[in-house]
Formats: sequence, C-alpha cells, structure tokens
Amino acid sequence: MFKFRHSLLETPKEEVSTEFVRCWHNFNIPEIRDLAWLLFSPPLVNTYRGLATLQLVSDEQAATIWLKKLEHTRGSKLPKRSEFKRLGLYFEALIQHVLGLGRELSFLNYQLLAHHLQVNTHRDTLGEIDFIVENHRQQHTHLEAAVKFYLQDQPPPKPQTVSQANWLGPNAQDRLDIKFNRLFDKQLALSGHPRFAEQYPNCSAIHRRSHIFCGVLFHHWNDNANTPPALNPLCLRGHWVRHSEFATLLSTGNDHFVPLHKLEWLGGGQPPQTPIRAPAPQINQHRAQCFTRHAKNDQRELGRLMVVPDCWPQETQPEDKPAKS
Repeated sequence: MFKFRHSLLETPKEEVSTEFVRCWHNFNIPEIRDLAWLLFSPPLVNTYRGLATLQLVSDEQAATIWLKKLEHTRGSKLPKRSEFKRLGLYFEALIQHVLGLGRELSFLNYQLLAHHLQVNTHRDTLGEIDFIVENHRQQHTHLEAAVKFYLQDQPPPKPQTVSQANWLGPNAQDRLDIKFNRLFDKQLALSGHPRFAEQYPNCSAIHRRSHIFCGVLFHHWNDNANTPPALNPLCLRGHWVRHSEFATLLSTGNDHFVPLHKLEWLGGGQPPQTPIRAPAPQINQHRAQCFTRHAKNDQRELGRLMVVPDCWPQETQPEDKPAKS
C-alpha cells in the first residue's frame, strides 16, 4: 500500500514548468483557449497497434491566425462550457465544431461526414462511433476521441517495470490500461463490424482508423515520472498530492494555487492579469480538485496540480459532476 508523505519537497522533484505555458494562454475567451488546447496540445498517445493519432492541423500559424480572428467575434458560434455537464462531451463538441468547418478552413486536414453513429444488432447495441471524417482525397477515417487525466498511483521500483495499470483517474475507477483496451480493441474495431456497413453504407468505405487521445499525466510531487508504455513521452504532465499534503504545501507559501472547475481542465481558467495574492484556496477533502500553480510574485503559470483525498485510491467520489462556467 502506498504510504503518503506529509513532508514534501519545497519544489517538485521533477519540475515541469513549461508544460502549460503554451499558445492557448494567449487567448482570453475560454472556449477559444479550449479549442487552441485541442488543436495544439501534444497527444497522450502517438501510435499504438498501428493506429496513429489524427493530425487535424496542417499549418499551425494559419490556425493561430484563425483563432485570433475568432476572438474578435468572441467565439460566438463555439460550443459553450456552460452548456455541458461533462468534460468529455464538451471535448467532443469542440471536435465536432471544428471538423464541421473543414470545407472553410484550408489548414484543416479533415472535414466531418458523420458523428455519433450507433451500431446495433437486432437485439443489442454494439457501441457508438464518434466520428467519420474525410480527407482531401475523399478517403474516410473512423475517428474516436477521448480526453483523460491520469495519476501515477505508486511508481515502480525500476523504470522498466512501469505499467499502464499504475495510472488511475482522479476517481480511481478509471484506469489507463482499461481505457486502452476499450479504445483500441472495441471502439476503433466497431467500424469493421458487418452491422456498421449494413446500417451506414455511405460511410462504410473506411480507409483508416485513428484517434484524438488527449490529456495530462500527473506524478506525485516527490517522485519522478515514468511514462507508461505506448504513451507519448512529450505529453502534458503535472503533479499531484493528497489533501493533507496540500495543506503542508500551502504552508510553505512558495507558490499560489488557483482552483479550476472541471470544465476548465483543458485550456485553464482566465489567465491572471496581475500578480496573484489570493488567500489559501478552500478544498474539498472528499473529492479530487485541479489547480493551476503560479509563481509567488507574478502571474506565471508553472503547471497543474491535482489534489486527491487522503483515502485515494481506496475510496473516492466521482469528480465528474456538473461544473460551473
């Protein structure tokens, strides 16, 4: 059993200071920040079992110019955070929106053909396909989307023994190895089932299967991170601590922490315009919470911190609740 430590290092054992200081911080509209995060953040998985991540954007500079133009309209046509109760559904809505503009935006490699196609037998539901997209050569791709946040439960004694099963979601019921099996063995295989071709003949000529699998890996403040097998070593990373450890961390006063609602976990909250001198945040002892970590005397964001209950991962409450805008 993992014995948590109340004595934390003054600074993380492995610093990840540049991870979240990226282009999406240049945008003031929350939904545009989230869309920039979707377009430009490194994937959790590059290629697994021959199935590669989908490259949405062919020209990042052109995409950035487009996002800046959206700021002038205040992203009026984008899906709104406030309309969603679950982060995963919001993430899919952003993908659906941008793919729906595929014919209008020259920097996009794909356009949307269909979405959320339920595949059924005569008696049962086999599953649902997230998206069917088409490239400029009119080739069809089955696309599955996922956004996940995983914490390394207990680092293995040797780097070569690292396992996907050691990485858990904040509610601890979500495990990286289980998600891998479901995504690559079940969801992406669904377009190869005979029932899919029977139900959706116009979409059945699948040229390839791909994914947009984004998110963040968190390792303990006092530990180095061992990237799980098959994951992108350049993916976004953060730190995590337990509730009582966070109290110790706050008492040092070295950093400021700003809480994020669940629907702010992509592009973050509103970037602070002045140095942060807020009181210590109030935290829920029974639920996972995510924070942005900032330098003490200015607004620079140094990364993300996930705070979990002291009983994690043995006892948890689901953290995916309706979030405020």
